[in-house]
Amino acid sequence: MTKAIYAGSFDPFTMGHLNILERASKMFEEIIVAIGTNTSKQALFTPEEKLEMITEVIEESALENVRVILHTDGLTVDLARREEATVMLRGIRSVTDMEYEMNIASMNKTQAPDIESVFLMADEQYRFVSSSLIKEIAQFDGDVSRMVPKTISEKMKEKYKKM
Repeated sequence: MTKAIYAGSFDPFTMGHLNILERASKMFEEIIVAIGTNTSKQALFTPEEKLEMITEVIEESALENVRVILHTDGLTVDLARREEATVMLRGIRSVTDMEYEMNIASMNKTQAPDIESVFLMADEQYRFVSSSLIKEIAQFDGDVSRMVPKTISEKMKEKYKKM
């Protein structure tokens, strides 16, 4: 059974992330979305909020071979070993992403030579979508409804109204 880990901070989870999952779900028997924390960024949502929202989006999308977990400590390659995953799945939007992801993949290879990194190019319509830009637009009450699933768009509006 080929199992993949799709790790990220997913703050917020975007249509680009969903697109990668939809396409990858046809390639792997199981995909584990591992929600981590990016310590270099200020998170909008708590890990638990992200877990709830992403799980809802996955259920609505009928991606039966995808499950969502929290990954709050340790290396992602260690998580992959614990979950018996042999692939680290990553989405790529640009040449800049590719260079960054290649460095991470090389470092992961030093830690876990038996785990492969697989990159999927973002579909054209999602190449400009980034969580940071989405948060900035939403913060100023801009329309992000085409960039994030409906559930997440609504939660973002609620969050920014409270701030």
